[in-house]
Amino acid sequence: MLTNFETISKRVGKMQEYERMIATGEFEAMPKKEPLLLGRELAKLQKNLSGISAMTRRPDAVFVLDTMKEHIAVTEANKLGIPVVASSTRTSTPMSSSSRSRATTMRSAPTTS
Repeated sequence: MLTNFETISKRVGKMQEYERMIATGEFEAMPKKEPLLLGRELAKLQKNLSGISAMTRRPDAVFVLDTMKEHIAVTEANKLGIPVVASSTRTSTPMSSSSRSRATTMRSAPTTS
């Protein structure tokens, strides 16, 4: 999500446009099939993007609880130079977060490449 932020931002804008159209009543003025199709697309967009709809720029840091499960987010954040804050337990092996400490929350400094 971080590396293709511009594309996702456009989809969030489309979702907000559909929501505006429903609020203003433009869906009722459309032919029967068009609002049905747009409503389905809106439902998919809301399901996938509603949590980040207010996000206008890349985050300043990424917080990850399970680095093994969220390895893609850690990799993307490291690629973009975004600090990763990770928490791990004794049974898990921290992945490529910049700073590691078992059973505590830590903050990593941006990596220099």
